[in-house]
Formats: sequence, C-alpha cells, structure tokens
Amino acid sequence: MFKIVLIIIGLIILVFLGLFVVLAISATIKRNKRLDEWAKSVPISEEQQIAMDKLWAAFKLNLVPEIDPLSKISKADLEYLKTICSPQHRPEEFGSGESIWLAIFLSQRKKGYSLDQAVIIAGMGHNRVGRRDI
Repeated sequence: MFKIVLIIIGLIILVFLGLFVVLAISATIKRNKRLDEWAKSVPISEEQQIAMDKLWAAFKLNLVPEIDPLSKISKADLEYLKTICSPQHRPEEFGSGESIWLAIFLSQRKKGYSLDQAVIIAGMGHNRVGRRDI
C-alpha cells in the first residue's frame, strides 16, 4: 500500500513538473515573438541591411568573410548598427542579457571576426535586429 502511495505521489510530481516545463517553454516562445516584433521595428536602411545580411550569412556558414561587408557602409551607419546591436539597446522587458551577448561576442572574436563584425553578430543573435530569418 505504501509503495502505491509513493508511485501516485511520484506521478503527481511528474505531471506538475511537466506542466511547469510546458508553461516555461510557452512563455519563452511568446517573449521571443515579442522580441522579434520589436527587432523588426528597429529602422535599418537598405545598405545597412545588405551588410548585415552578408555578415549573418557568413556567420551561419561559420566563415569569416574575405571582404568585410561592413566596409561598404559609412562610418555613421556602422556606428548606428553597433548601437542597435549593443546589449544596452535591448528593451528592459526582455532583460539585458549582457552576459549572453558577451559570450556570443567573445566566441565570434575567437573565430576571427573583427571587433565590429563580432558586435553586429552578437546583436543580431541576441537582440535579433536586422535578421530576415525571424
């Protein structure tokens, strides 16, 4: 009888844990959708978008581009991209996630990406700005 009670309690605990995991995943998906909507609302010029697309494509292939796509945009455009890709630009409701951003940035630097390229890739990954695949 005692074993049956323990089994029933164990099953109840498993059901509650399963529900907790489902709710956590659901909340994360909803939050990411809101972050994606915010990211799509960030203004980016066509020239900036082209540079970001080329850099993101190289990143997805795990290649450092031979010709830096960021060299095709003005210094002012580059500074703007670095601003919107910074962890400080991410809305507070999604959390700054500076440690996640930094981890992405550092991993890209280790792969050989330039300072500016790593900043943009980290921002595209973490802030999700400039991505056409969301």
